[in-house]
Amino acid sequence: MNGYRVFLGWIGVELAGYALLVLFASDEPNSGCVGLCFSDQGMLVLLGMMVGIFVLIGQVIVGLLLVKAYNRRRMTPLATGSAAFFTTFAVVVLIFGALAVANLSHM
Repeated sequence: MNGYRVFLGWIGVELAGYALLVLFASDEPNSGCVGLCFSDQGMLVLLGMMVGIFVLIGQVIVGLLLVKAYNRRRMTPLATGSAAFFTTFAVVVLIFGALAVANLSHM
């Protein structure tokens, strides 16, 4: 059961990092903007609402399944929860990296 707590602790660290990023982002809209203008902070919040929530839900579901799978290997709870988090984090980074490269290749 402790592996789950470690995994959820890492998720909390991830959320805290995102919250700090939003808090310290500029809240002034870009100058020279015409039409609907967002500040950096507004864009981060919008991105979090439109994409981040779904990524987080998927990361939690897959991560909890990975904790269960890693528990069968009789690893320590710290290793189990950390391995599950960093595995899901790497998958998210790879997926978004592939989408970014695919988007750049179409430009």
